[in-house]
Amino acid sequence: MTFDIAIDVKHPMGRDVFLRLAEHVDVVTENFRAGAMDRYGLGYDVLAARNPSVILVSANGFGPHGPDAASPVVDIMGHARSGMMRLLSDPAGRVRYIGAHAIADQTGAVFFALAIMVGVVARSLHGRGQHIFTSQLGAMLTLQTVPIHVFLATGQRPWKELKRNQKRGRSGPYECADGRLICLWTVKQWEELCRAIDRLDLVADARFATPAFRAEHDEALFDELSGTFRRRPSIEWHERLRAAAVPFSPVNDYEDLLSDPQILANNFIAEVNHARAGKLRQLAPPFEFSVTKPRYRRARSRRAHRRHPRSGWLYERRDRAAPKHEGDPVTRCDPVT
Repeated sequence: MTFDIAIDVKHPMGRDVFLRLAEHVDVVTENFRAGAMDRYGLGYDVLAARNPSVILVSANGFGPHGPDAASPVVDIMGHARSGMMRLLSDPAGRVRYIGAHAIADQTGAVFFALAIMVGVVARSLHGRGQHIFTSQLGAMLTLQTVPIHVFLATGQRPWKELKRNQKRGRSGPYECADGRLICLWTVKQWEELCRAIDRLDLVADARFATPAFRAEHDEALFDELSGTFRRRPSIEWHERLRAAAVPFSPVNDYEDLLSDPQILANNFIAEVNHARAGKLRQLAPPFEFSVTKPRYRRARSRRAHRRHPRSGWLYERRDRAAPKHEGDPVTRCDPVT
């Protein structure tokens, strides 16, 4: 029997109800801002004390670590910060945001579901639960595995230089004084945005009084905000918008990924050792596991492939005694700990 239950976890009795339910579940999922579950007294350590086998899967925007871990994030932020917006630049160099499809939101949800499944499998192998983190940023980086790996290996950028912005008044991107681009979201936090950028006059402007009016006067809004954002460097705007809790993101190019504090704090790019090429960089899995940490290892040479003694269950009984021959479907079967 399935129940649909709404619980106010800020209420002491609601918290107790939640914890009693957590004693009997396999998986708890949440997509609050980073740290919210701990503030509610429902963090992983609390849940695991009641149910050691529980799996807590947390999804947020930019990852659980770093200066923007608790920042509000909407779809366009995942495009901008991951480099996807640059990747989709048109031939004229204008960055593009394919907002109608909510790609970042849906990609984040797909990897969220995958993390749940991986957590359940890991528990069946290791006998315990864990806390797993996923993020929209990590998912969007993974979605670009091929072009990002080409860039990491060769330094070649798969897009043309930006020439001018695509006008989109409600989200940008906007060019700052240092030439860097920033995108934001003005639907809900309009007054907070205007206060953060010292443009409270726009709050009183009838053209921008509601989201519908801002959409109607999109070009005028873009012109107003463009002039403002060009007055200060991007880092100053980041600090102001972050302090005001206005959703925003720098528009990264792949080179920016290597120094972005969120990318670094969440270890989205890993360094691995290659026998011939030395140290190489590659995208890390977009999950963070508290127990079953991922390991990076290169594939063995074909001559090193072997059948593990316990791999017999992969074959039909009548084939187990057959000698190994060219084209054996099991080229390696090693135990993973």
